[in-house]
Amino acid sequence: MDYNHIPRQSLGFFPTPLIELTRLSDKLGGPTIFMKRDDNTGLALGGNKTRKLEFIMGDALAQGADCVITAGLHNLIIVAKLLLPLQAWDLTAI
Repeated sequence: MDYNHIPRQSLGFFPTPLIELTRLSDKLGGPTIFMKRDDNTGLALGGNKTRKLEFIMGDALAQGADCVITAGLHNLIIVAKLLLPLQAWDLTAI
């Protein structure tokens, strides 16, 4: 599925690396195992929360919103305050 048409505001360092866990694969005697390093997004929150916020804020910016209400961790609001300083928004955690 192509998601390129969906507005997105870049907030992290993507794509994050995919690393091969050779020693674990060897230890288990099984298939090749990989791990996605979403701890490398550049944010303490990890990948999924950052990606969610990228789409929420991208859509809000595309629609010219001056207020965003989203459910989830209050840390998302903190990230938005840190990463969107050029946007003249008053962001408040409720």
